[in-house]
Amino acid sequence: MNFEIEQILTQIIAFLIMLGFLKKFVWKRLLNLIEERKQLIKSEFDKIENQKQEVTKLSEEYKAKLHDIDAEARRRIQEAVVKGRDIAHDIEQETRQKVTSLLNNAQEEMKLELAQAKEQLKKDVINISFAITQKLIHEKVDISKHQKLVEEAIEQVEIR
Repeated sequence: MNFEIEQILTQIIAFLIMLGFLKKFVWKRLLNLIEERKQLIKSEFDKIENQKQEVTKLSEEYKAKLHDIDAEARRRIQEAVVKGRDIAHDIEQETRQKVTSLLNNAQEEMKLELAQAKEQLKKDVINISFAITQKLIHEKVDISKHQKLVEEAIEQVEIR
């Protein structure tokens, strides 16, 4: 192998000229492109990180809202149960009052009917006793006098 110094020197000089030319005209642009690309990638990673944080924040807000909604639903259910119990209690009280009122009315009606029945019985007893007395003595007795006598007799029987 034959190495020629001139050829090697020429190639070294050409290499250095090419290196100087690249350094002066291309290297800065290449470094700028690389730097821009680096900044673009960094900004994309920052955006992704921000979006992750936003998603995390929204997820936490969503969970908090779900918890609030769940608590509100439980509160409303409890209120509905209490209202239902109150309504049931009111209905029960109203029913008791109606039943008591109906019983009192029925008792009053029974007393009234009993008093009317007693009065009718008195009249029937008076009429029967008047008819019997009339048949017994075969003469007409004054009805008002006889009625008084029978009423007095019935009152004496009622007192005993």
